[in-house]
Amino acid sequence: MKKGSLYKSGLAVLAVFFALQAYSQKVDYTKIILPNYAKDISFEERLVQLAWENNPQNRILSNNVEIATHEARLTKAQWLDIITLTGNLNEFAIRPTTEFQRERAQFYPLYNINLSLRLSSLITNPQKTKIAYINLQNQQQNLNLQKLQLRSDVLSRYENLKQARELLAIQLELTENFYNAFLIAEDNFKKGQIDINQYNQRFEDYKNAQMRQRNLEAGYATAKLALEELIGVELETVEEEYNLRYK
Repeated sequence: MKKGSLYKSGLAVLAVFFALQAYSQKVDYTKIILPNYAKDISFEERLVQLAWENNPQNRILSNNVEIATHEARLTKAQWLDIITLTGNLNEFAIRPTTEFQRERAQFYPLYNINLSLRLSSLITNPQKTKIAYINLQNQQQNLNLQKLQLRSDVLSRYENLKQARELLAIQLELTENFYNAFLIAEDNFKKGQIDINQYNQRFEDYKNAQMRQRNLEAGYATAKLALEELIGVELETVEEEYNLRYK
């Protein structure tokens, strides 16, 4: 086999190896939401942070994890209930008198100790503990799922906002051009240089541009509100805070 063929084969094997390695990588849920002490983060990451901090559903899911953790520990501690120790002790057993020993000898022994073992707990406790820890894992997975979903929602809504902002900026420029064209047509119509049909066409073009601008303004406002619903604060406040903190 030629060296070139061997080289290409080696590259192909390496490509497959790295592809399999990438495919097998697990999600690091600690990096889905960056901690507050993280530095030099993007504006998008800051939005994700705020959404995580201000969304009540996230706190509920975190509380569920904490509750499940305590329940698992309590279930594990139930092993202490398997053995029960009881006893009977009174003042006659502690400080017996001669009269008591002579007249009440038939009541011996003066005290007793009872040790009992609940055999059923040897079967039920391991199952309860296992169920408790499975529930803890489920609650943690619910929290992880929320992290993925929230991050996706925030980034998607921010992309929608940017697109709405860009389209509105383009339309504002177009509306301005149509307005200037209308003013020229109006002046030319007064001078008798164009007829009424040409004048009306320029006026209609301008009005249509205004309508498109109004629709895009509504779209931008809606996209902004959708994002602010997740982050819990006004976007302008976040932009000001981000510029002061990270720039």
